[in-house]
Order: sequence, then C-alpha cells, then structure tokens
Amino acid sequence: MTAMRDGRNILAVPLYALMLVYAFSVTAIGPLLPALIAEYDIPLREAGYFSLLQGLGGIAGLLLGIFFSSYLRFDYMVKMTAGMYGLSLLAMGTMPGFALALLLFFLIGGSTKLLDSTLNAYVSELYQEASPRYLSILHACFGMGALTAPMIITALSARQLYIKDAFYVLGGICIAVQIIYYLAQKRYGRPAAAESVKAGWVIGLLKDRHTICLCLAVMGYTGFSCGCSMWLPSYMAGPMGVTGGAVNYPVYAMWGGIIAGRLYCAARSGRYNLYRYTAVCSLAGGGVMLLATLADRLWIYIVSYVAAGFATGGVVPLVVSIANRHRPEHKASVTAVVMFAAAAGFMVFPALAGAVAEIKFSYGILLLNCFPFLIAVSMYLAIRCVRLENENNIRM
Repeated sequence: MTAMRDGRNILAVPLYALMLVYAFSVTAIGPLLPALIAEYDIPLREAGYFSLLQGLGGIAGLLLGIFFSSYLRFDYMVKMTAGMYGLSLLAMGTMPGFALALLLFFLIGGSTKLLDSTLNAYVSELYQEASPRYLSILHACFGMGALTAPMIITALSARQLYIKDAFYVLGGICIAVQIIYYLAQKRYGRPAAAESVKAGWVIGLLKDRHTICLCLAVMGYTGFSCGCSMWLPSYMAGPMGVTGGAVNYPVYAMWGGIIAGRLYCAARSGRYNLYRYTAVCSLAGGGVMLLATLADRLWIYIVSYVAAGFATGGVVPLVVSIANRHRPEHKASVTAVVMFAAAAGFMVFPALAGAVAEIKFSYGILLLNCFPFLIAVSMYLAIRCVRLENENNIRM
C-alpha cells in the first residue's frame, strides 16, 4: 500500500506541474494584450478574437474529449495535448501573421482544455478516496501558474525581451515539464484503459439539470477569473492611469487569493457541504468585487481581489469532485463536460466584457462583478436538484 501511494505521489508531481504550465495560456494573454495590439495594429474589439478563438479551440477539443477520451489512456492524452500546447507556444514566438496567430490560439485552446480535463480525471482516478483534497491541490498549482505567467512577462519586459521571448520561454517550460512527466510515467506504469462511453449516456448527462447547474457555476468562475486576467491590466493602464508593473497587481492579488483558497479547500473541504460552501463564498466574492469597482482605487482593487480570489478559488476543483461523485462511471467524460462549460465561459464572457468595454471601459469591469453571483445562484439550484432527486428516489 505504501509503495502504491509513493508511486502515485511521484506521478502526481509532474501532473501538478503540467497544470501549472497550462495556466500560462489563461493569464499570459492579459499582460501580452497591449503588446499584441501594437504588434498587429488592431482595435480593442479585434483583440478579443484571441480569447474567442482560444475558447472555440477549447470547445472543439472538449467535444472530442467528451465522446472519445474513454478510448485513449490518460498517459496518451497527456503526451498528445501537452506536446501540441508547447509547440503552439513556440510557433507563436515567430510572430506569424494575424490570421495564423488566431489559428495557433485555436490550437492552444483545444490542447490546453483537453489537457485540463485529462489532468482532472487522472488525479481524480489516482486519488479516488480523497478527490476534493487532491483536486484542490491540482488547481492550486493552476493558480500558481496563473500568477507566475504575468510575473515572467513583466520580468522579460523589464529587460526589453517581450513578445517573442515570452512565447519561447513559456513554450520551453511546457516542453521541459512534459519530458519530466514522461520519465515519471514510465516509472509508475501505464494507467488502465477506461470503458468506452456510449453516445446515449453523454446525451443523458447533458440533459441532467444537476449537471447543467454545475456547468453554469464553472462558466461563471471562468468569466470572473479569465475576464479579470484579460481586461484588468488594460483598465489599470488606461482609464485608471496606473503605470509600470503596478497594472498587474490586482491580477496578482486575485490569483494569490485563488491559490490560498484552493489550499484551504485541500485542507478543510471535508468539513463542509461543498454546495453551500461554494455558493456562500461566491456570493461574498461578488460583493467585495462590486465594492472595488465602485471605489475605483488601486489599493482597494488589490485588497478586494485577494478576498474575491480566496472566496471563489475552490469552485472548479469542488465542482469537478461533485460531478465525478454524482456520475462516477465515466470520470473522463464527466470532467470533459464540466471543462467544456469552462471553455464556453472563457470564450463568451471575456469577449462580452470587451464588447461592453467598447461602450465604456468601466461598464466592462462592472460586468465582471456579476459572474460570482452566477456561481452562487447555480450552486443553490444544484442543491435543489439533488434534493428533488433524493425525494423522487425515496418515493420510488
């Protein structure tokens, strides 16, 4: 038993590291956006195409994952998706034309979302007895990567090494971590192949009200976290007149709070009702975000976004854990459905915030405040679905 646990832990380390480098694709776009706008000479609305194409790629990749992930072992999925992600980042370093850059963002979106889904299902399968704890650790690593990417880009810009070098550095890190995973996976051994999923089962899952509520919750979370990562630096540098690296401080604060929130969930999630915990914390997070928007002061943004990040940090790992416990027969496909919703939120909500920001930038930032409230409402409705399901089972 001890040897098996040690083997799992050895394999888990590069899986956590891959989640960390996956996060680069989510938060690097915000700090790089002003430079990308200048490089390609495009207006603010067209800059939203980067996240739009990345989101479309994520949806396309997850659609494949929902129906076909059970046909491939987890190790094959990790190697394929991480490899495509790393190579796409390196290709972006060549600064191709705008159309090709959008295509590469499409590939980045497809590979990273499928990698994200696979890592969640893989860790959930490795640690079946305590999935909320280890999924929270996995997503804390995502938060660390989300926090690290803007810091790397800021450090490169301070040395006059910017867009090209940023993509080369991020892509090189991704390839290096994949090599470490390959070596660890050879030592641990191959995971068992999953039972093939039937199309009728997937359709039934997509019609399930409980699953729909969970999907709305993760859409709200990605709208909040990814929208803030994308637009807050530009808002700080534009209407608020913040200069230098300080434009990224609220994003650093948010992801620092998210990391702390996920580590807290890893330590304490067993003590709470996961539905109520997620709903109440998200409600509080939306409240402090609204306070920051109304005050419109840098230091209040920093303090409020630490609190909002902490409050909402556990949403994705806890929702994935809830979904897998509710439908344990096909973890890979269930996780892909949840991540599909996350990709949809990533595609729609940041682009929507950008379109609203065209009217007035502060309106776009105000829209971001709504997403934590969407999480809270969705989790409340998910609790009701479970209660109704239990009542129907008792009557039967």
